[in-house]
Amino acid sequence: MDQRGVAAVAADQEIREALFGWMEFGADDYLSKPFTVPQLLAAVNARDDRALHALRITQEEFAVILWPEFPESRPITNITADDAWGMSIAQSVAGGGRAIGEYGGKDFVFLRVESAAPFPYRNFVLYRDVAIVVRDRASGVESRLTFAPSFVERKGRVKALIFRD
Repeated sequence: MDQRGVAAVAADQEIREALFGWMEFGADDYLSKPFTVPQLLAAVNARDDRALHALRITQEEFAVILWPEFPESRPITNITADDAWGMSIAQSVAGGGRAIGEYGGKDFVFLRVESAAPFPYRNFVLYRDVAIVVRDRASGVESRLTFAPSFVERKGRVKALIFRD
């Protein structure tokens, strides 16, 4: 870094955003393969691990769109997008497996999604404390499923951020 701090500006995404404005992405940049909650429930019902995880944020989407906006991405933390992804992906894979084990084969009727207030970032909106409210078609019992605790929306498309173990 020189005495004007030029290297610090070049290395710190947050400073660059403050100085130069919003992060820019290509015109076609959005979340791939968005989902609907009934698709998520169908993957769990079918016990289809691959289909379930296809509805989750990809590593590239996380690294390019989400990670640069999280406070933990600041260079001072020494945490890279790959580090953060690696810390969360094992939990997410286990959480998907647990959801399939617990809810797979159940015929749920989707009722609604509940969440805490949306948290807007510059390039996406994060929905936390998500609960998928369903009714078991066989028993009529209403339940709140919390295996997908965070959803991300970008340009009208939604994906699960992670699955909770």
